[in-house]
Amino acid sequence: MKSIHRIPIVFCRTAVGRSILEDVWKTALKELKNELPEDFFNPFIKPLKPIAPKENSSTFILGVEDKKIISHLNENYKKPIQTKLKSLMGREVTVDFQELPDEDTELEITDQNKLYGEFSFDNFIISPTNEMALIACKSLLEKKKPSHLLFLSGKTGTGKTHLIKSTAGELFCQNHQIKIYYSNSVEFKEHYLNSLAQKKTIQLKDYLKNFDVLILEDIQLLGKYSESTQEEFFYLFNHFFENGKTIILSSDRSISEVRISDRLKSRFLSGLTAEIQPPDFNLKCNIIKKKNIDLNLDLSEKMVQYLANSISENIRILESALKMLSFLKNKHIDINHQPTVQTHLKSLLKPGELIPIDEIVDLVCRTYSVSKQDLLGKSRKAEIALPRHLAMFLALKLSGYNKSSIARYFQKSDHTIVINAEKKIKRLSEKDSGFYSQIEDCMEKLWKNRV
Repeated sequence: MKSIHRIPIVFCRTAVGRSILEDVWKTALKELKNELPEDFFNPFIKPLKPIAPKENSSTFILGVEDKKIISHLNENYKKPIQTKLKSLMGREVTVDFQELPDEDTELEITDQNKLYGEFSFDNFIISPTNEMALIACKSLLEKKKPSHLLFLSGKTGTGKTHLIKSTAGELFCQNHQIKIYYSNSVEFKEHYLNSLAQKKTIQLKDYLKNFDVLILEDIQLLGKYSESTQEEFFYLFNHFFENGKTIILSSDRSISEVRISDRLKSRFLSGLTAEIQPPDFNLKCNIIKKKNIDLNLDLSEKMVQYLANSISENIRILESALKMLSFLKNKHIDINHQPTVQTHLKSLLKPGELIPIDEIVDLVCRTYSVSKQDLLGKSRKAEIALPRHLAMFLALKLSGYNKSSIARYFQKSDHTIVINAEKKIKRLSEKDSGFYSQIEDCMEKLWKNRV
């Protein structure tokens, strides 16, 4: 959903004032470019635009095209930018980030077609573990609904989002004029806090009340937020509930385990509740067989059963493993050869057996004859950058750490450098079969004593 709220901007009254401001920022940019990594500077610092502050203000306002990165800028770049501007201007400066205005500031409805995309009831694989949840979702489509409210629970990766988006898609097919608010509790919190900061809570409330369907995922996170955020959600929920509008909520735990107010729990329990159990062996086999056809994998029955037995209860992990097999097949690797599959999918097949990042870095350093100090340093030379990117790529695949943790290990301030490293290694491996073989060799060495 596009931005709902706009922060009022106070522009400079004179061309001279703006010119001075732009000159200062232009100088600051040149110096910051030499001090910050290119992977950080280009996407986050370079696009910033100076906006003149109010008269006699010590605040230096920088315009941001996408308000979603404002919190990231505040956490990671505000201090170095303030220090740089202070040295250039010779006085104390406070930096503030604000969203740049655009031509269309009207409130916009969520694009209904993006709600469900590839998800439908037709491609949802049914089993005893999810059948009741499927029936509950379909009941919301009936003319005489048993309830307008559904609380769907289940662990991550069991199919909640698939069912919810399938339901949203069917609701839209029944009525193309229907307005569906689809979000998660994190986004809802951000919408509310932004409206609070801009004194536009009434505008937000009026906007949300225009929707016919309320869908909110990850409701379990609501208990971690402030009382005012929970209160705001309660009033929104009440509006939909009392007006007989459709409400779908999802959580990775049951209602009794969600830490929210008793009055909200009481409301939730008044509707339908359904829990999706972790997938059993037969469901995993059926998912693998369907993906086997979709991805043209040609998996043997023996390999189907091996994967179903070896991969965890998270369907997303299962699908990631199958996509990896598709990638390997394109490299002419026998994906029905069990030791090969174990080598390439080790972190997915047995999440408990992960490779420490230290071991990965040590191996890459030996392979490329570079020191660990250089690998973890700031050098951008090709002979250092490539092994650094490879080490990040292998850490992402084999260590079990997320991108932010890997970035911290490599002494980088932002996870985007890990994302870029992954893209570069994938791109290079697709172009150069010799480099792809080198990646394989590294993975085999790392798993040598663990397979």
